Amino acid sequence: MAQKKGYEVDSWLARPDPSMGIVLLYGPDRGLVAERAKTFAAKTGLPLDDPFSVVKLDGAEVDRDEGRLLDEARTVPMFSDRRLLWVRNASGQKALADDIKALTTEPARDAVILIEAGDLKKGTGLRAIVEAAGNAIALPCYADEARDLDSVIDDELRKAGMSMTLDARQALRRNLGGDRLASRGEIEKLVLYAHGRKEIGIEDINALSGDVSGASSMPR
Repeated sequence: MAQKKGYEVDSWLARPDPSMGIVLLYGPDRGLVAERAKTFAAKTGLPLDDPFSVVKLDGAEVDRDEGRLLDEARTVPMFSDRRLLWVRNASGQKALADDIKALTTEPARDAVILIEAGDLKKGTGLRAIVEAAGNAIALPCYADEARDLDSVIDDELRKAGMSMTLDARQALRRNLGGDRLASRGEIEKLVLYAHGRKEIGIEDINALSGDVSGASSMPR
């Protein structure tokens, strides 16, 4: 079975297994799904702004146009040695699941398939197909825990060359966690507010920080 526990996902994304031609990122934290999908896409080394190398599809679009994903996967690239097929907003679409099942049996030679999905039930549909395949991997994305939030906070502070007092960090952490992109956006807003200073304090949190602990990104 090709699947990872939640705490194993970031380490896998740091060094993706090239034998996995289908990568499914799924879970209730749509922001985290999107952020990790961008991380994997960058790891392919393909120019992400090149429509000949990266084909972006919507899950509903794949479902309406039955066989579209299969056709794209079996198209020989003209300007690169392979392509990335990036499917967003996937859910329980049957046509998408059928196409992925076909690609687990007869893998695409010149394409990598990346799928961003919502929370998928264990043992059914797309998730079950991917988890049972030898050339595909399922990567769960659940709401950030305290250590994950600290990592996101540290990442944004490092980029800004700033630090944060302990009481400010504790207060900020309570307001974050429902959605990765919403959390990161809240931290970026805080850093901008404190621009020109080296340290963020509790007064900054009280003055600016909202509560995104229950937020969820809308499908793009």
